[in-house]
Amino acid sequence: MDFDDELKGYLSATDSLETLYEWFPKEDILNLQKVGYFIHIYETDDFKFYERFQHLVINQSKSKLIEKVVLD
Repeated sequence: MDFDDELKGYLSATDSLETLYEWFPKEDILNLQKVGYFIHIYETDDFKFYERFQHLVINQSKSKLIEKVVLD
């Protein structure tokens, strides 16, 4: 995905863990965890569908971190 200045301060998001698996297979997520990357669940009212990259994004500064997800 190319850098887009319009997305500064936004995080890519999905509406569920099952939807995330359409982007990243569980095996890939497990490998990412090994090097320090994790899935986080946020609560927010400030989100939008970003047409250029065809996915949801949330405003990081207006989102509340609910949980860090660790798959096993």
